[in-house]
Amino acid sequence: MRIFVAIMAASLIFLHGCVKKHTVMQPIAQTFSPQTESAWIEVNPRFATLFDWLRNTDLSSLEPGMYEIDDREVYITVSDSQLRNKQDAPLEIHDLYYDLHIPISGVESYGFRHRKECLQPKAPIDIANDIQFFSDSIGAVIEVQPMQFIVFSPDDAHAPMIGSGTIRKAVAKILK
Repeated sequence: MRIFVAIMAASLIFLHGCVKKHTVMQPIAQTFSPQTESAWIEVNPRFATLFDWLRNTDLSSLEPGMYEIDDREVYITVSDSQLRNKQDAPLEIHDLYYDLHIPISGVESYGFRHRKECLQPKAPIDIANDIQFFSDSIGAVIEVQPMQFIVFSPDDAHAPMIGSGTIRKAVAKILK
């Protein structure tokens, strides 16, 4: 079964795929809207739980920590972190979860590379924490403004926390 998804981020971008396999495209900065939310819910119905929670939560008032939304199928972590230079930001992948990043207090950039292009693992995957880091270079950098979001699928390698200064951010994990 094929699904066609239009994702809004200043303009419509076409992403097509199917339930079992999808075309890997570079992630984009997105704004919260009924159209973007609907598009992600079509990709994975668990996004609906996250978007409902986000509509009823003031992220800027949350203290740093982890907030379980749906029994480890959907959860969000808020943190205050130091941003880093692009060369100090390793690419990472996850097998089990989509990552939805929301910069809360400032601009954050993300390195990106297609997962299949990552050939230099720093270590084997940490199964307990669902993460693996790579030494491969970043292919593209994507800037995300405060209260926009970006989603990285298990097919994406990403390098978060690029920029200068400190940032408060939220990272939601959505079980694939």
